[in-house]
Amino acid sequence: MAKSLVLYIANKNYSSWSLRAWLVLRSLNLDFTTKMVYLDAPETANILSKISPTRKVPALHIGASETKLFVVWDSLGIIEYLAEQNPQVWPADHEDKAIAKCIAAEMHAGFPNLRQTLPHNVRQRVPVSEAVLNDPAVLAEIDRVVEIWEQLRSKALGRADDEGFLFGRFTAADAMYAPVCTRFRNHSVPIRSELARSYMDTILNYEPMREWEADALKEEVVPRLELI
Repeated sequence: MAKSLVLYIANKNYSSWSLRAWLVLRSLNLDFTTKMVYLDAPETANILSKISPTRKVPALHIGASETKLFVVWDSLGIIEYLAEQNPQVWPADHEDKAIAKCIAAEMHAGFPNLRQTLPHNVRQRVPVSEAVLNDPAVLAEIDRVVEIWEQLRSKALGRADDEGFLFGRFTAADAMYAPVCTRFRNHSVPIRSELARSYMDTILNYEPMREWEADALKEEVVPRLELI
């Protein structure tokens, strides 16, 4: 019997980590079910305690039945689990794969100032303030993201399989940076690099990304999160 895949996520409008895992699953054209855990609902804490040991999403449930269930949590954990049976999750080239994993880990562990000052909210369009743009810590993180995009897109240009993504075709590295494209667009962050702007356009027009954002716009507002 084939094992079922159920991905638990939070509200699409707010949850950037859910988006990352979901994009990888969609890019693989796997048969999976998405189940939403709505943030700030009375039952949220109780539901999370039953689906993930960290009480966070995303969480991927794998199993032939409820009694034979295997749970993988955290976006990177889910990505690596999927990569075991789907090597196209990462670039094929050995060195490219190493770099892709490095920048994925960098996004997973870093950029705290960017996350705090440029919240992920698909619905909201709030231009970044001058105070934020003049904050050296925020600017350093924005510049680092743009540097990554420029370096990898410069290398990918001219490849036979170049579709505009960081390593030519879509990989988990793109999934890890996709929410940043939403943040930069929605907060009108000035990006001077033509390569970086082109990469953002590629991500934001990627069909699964458009699908996610269309769904996000239909969701109910969570007032507490709108104030972030």
